[in-house]
Amino acid sequence: MNRLFWIVMAVIGVGLVLLMLNNSAGHTFGMNNNDFGRLIWVGVLVMVIGASLLRSGRSP
Repeated sequence: MNRLFWIVMAVIGVGLVLLMLNNSAGHTFGMNNNDFGRLIWVGVLVMVIGASLLRSGRSP
């Protein structure tokens, strides 16, 4: 649980730094900043759901 927390926080932190550095450009990795922010949040949500499925021992 503790390791998952720090992985999720690192992903959010890296995404936040990239968005702050590229704010004036309007694009991060070739996509709009709003889309990149949504991608970060969806990725975090998928990681949390996947980790909970793995932890529960059920098959996906």
